[in-house]
Amino acid sequence: MKRRPAKRNGRVNIGVTVFIIKECTLLLGLRKNIVGHNLWGLPGGRLEENESIITCGRRELFEETGLTVVVLQVVNVLDDPREDGHWLHYGLRAIYPSNKRPERREPEKCAEWKFFPLEALPPNIFDPHKRLINALLKTVPA
Repeated sequence: MKRRPAKRNGRVNIGVTVFIIKECTLLLGLRKNIVGHNLWGLPGGRLEENESIITCGRRELFEETGLTVVVLQVVNVLDDPREDGHWLHYGLRAIYPSNKRPERREPEKCAEWKFFPLEALPPNIFDPHKRLINALLKTVPA
């Protein structure tokens, strides 16, 4: 499904990202051919019409990584008015399904998935995701 770009139209765009934390590491994907190209980011995407935040998180996580999670909890929200449109980014925390590794299911949008130690995250993280991660780390010890 082709998604429309964010634009200034008086509407608020809603993005949903998922924190997958495993043994004090965080899953990030190297973005490509999308906003934030060559920056690391969380799995996630745009909320679709008539979709709940939790359903969107589950769908986006599966579409991008092949991971299926049962427990998702909203842990933070970022209000992000920008030049290209106004966004609300929801950060969801998931329990990592330990028996499965993330797959690169959208290779045109993600070069790789990698777990980074919480205390040694890469410096080049997509700005809205970096702000969500920083807010999360203030509440979760590394």
